[in-house]
Amino acid sequence: MSIDRYRTTYKEVAELPTGDIVTCCEDGKLRVWTQDEARALPVAARMQQESEAKEAQAAAAAKSASSIDIASLPDVSQMTSIRGQDGEMKMFREGNMATVYTWKQSTGCWERVGEVVGAAKQSTHYEGDAYFEAGEYDHIFKVEIGESGAHKPLPFRMSDNPLVAAEKFCAREGINKSCLEQITSFIRRNTGLSSAPSSSSATSASTPASDLKDQWASYGGGVSKVAPLMQVFTFAKGNFEGAGKKIMEFDAQFPEDSPAHLTALEKQYLLDALEKIQSPSFMKKEFRACELDVIFEKLAVWPSSKAVPVMDVWRALALHPQYHAVHRKSGDHGWMTVVVALRHLKEACASQADETPLILCCLRFLANLMDLTTNRTVMLRHANVVLESLASDRVLTSPNKNVRLTAASLLANFAVAFATKEETEGRIKVLKLLRGLMEREGDADVFYRCLLAVLTILATPPQPQQRRLLRGACQEIDMADVLPPLNQNIPAEGRIGDAAQDILLLLE
Repeated sequence: MSIDRYRTTYKEVAELPTGDIVTCCEDGKLRVWTQDEARALPVAARMQQESEAKEAQAAAAAKSASSIDIASLPDVSQMTSIRGQDGEMKMFREGNMATVYTWKQSTGCWERVGEVVGAAKQSTHYEGDAYFEAGEYDHIFKVEIGESGAHKPLPFRMSDNPLVAAEKFCAREGINKSCLEQITSFIRRNTGLSSAPSSSSATSASTPASDLKDQWASYGGGVSKVAPLMQVFTFAKGNFEGAGKKIMEFDAQFPEDSPAHLTALEKQYLLDALEKIQSPSFMKKEFRACELDVIFEKLAVWPSSKAVPVMDVWRALALHPQYHAVHRKSGDHGWMTVVVALRHLKEACASQADETPLILCCLRFLANLMDLTTNRTVMLRHANVVLESLASDRVLTSPNKNVRLTAASLLANFAVAFATKEETEGRIKVLKLLRGLMEREGDADVFYRCLLAVLTILATPPQPQQRRLLRGACQEIDMADVLPPLNQNIPAEGRIGDAAQDILLLLE
């Protein structure tokens, strides 16, 4: 029984107790597949469906065939002279066929994956619109827009300027230009043009928003060289092989009849997903629904004592474009995963034991959720709850620098997210938390990140009344007292001195 040629996308697939298979397709139809002649459609109806399926397959193949220029592909005989990176996929010409091979670092050679079939090839032909010309593109990204999670096409050629492409996309979709840096970063990250500001320690600096500097200058505070921020801080790198091994080790500790115990099939789904997460092309990998179900449903019930590797995996997947599937599955825009992270964070902060690894993983997951639009929306909707979870000495005064740096990064991400929102209460909460973090902070990296967040909060409110309220809030909490030179825990020189001076000017 072959069903893959009827529709290109199956939203859901389930097996019935009778052994039949039910599919929910992108055309809105529910189909039941059976090998029992007694329950099957009449022969005439099946023959008609078979004919329609073949016609659709042929049309899809013809449409996408133009996207592969077989003549331009390297011949398979040249394979020995071409090296790749571990996991890299590359097409070669075999006669008049395009064939995909993958580079295996362990063997130092290309291994055949299979032939490229027209119907399975995603066309890179774009029909064109008022902003993007019709023609062939190297990539056609599906960018998530707004709370509805709708996806809009963003065509891109490797010879294009990412910023120009982002500007066209914003203009076409009516998106505020404050999103330019985020979209540009998305393009660069998914094309390999350059790395986005993400690392295991999130030490990369965010790009200042030049289009807001004139606005800031009108506030009477001058123009800062470093703020407001327009890119969020993310945490992408990690030892995910180690996380996978730890999950398997913890799983073996559950009784076999425990709801938390993984079945053999669920373990395989998890291993398949972990292999994709470890891949250099992780952001382009497609995850199956069964893999995401194991990671975000089965592992969500694990206790905090075993949650560190789980949150580490969640942290990585929060950056993946396919994370929106978690939102649609739960129907709550992904809020339940945030609830799980906040529960682990609360228990870790209340524990008498040293739970630094769990606190760190939870904070990094929350910080990464601020990267993609849909994730950011749910974080903003419940901003008060999330921010209150940070008001713990185990976070703000942790002896571990990485915990404090991640907390500062998460607060900076909220500052960026509030930039286009008429949100005053959330901004004030962020300012209070930043003051608590800065009060006893002696590390230059952490302190500087806090300064960037404060500057962004003060620089971006769209209404003059908000700016007055924020200045008043800073005076109420004595923000100036934690800035150098009054705060002598941190030297008032270099980048820290400049940023602190900018804040003091805004508070005058």
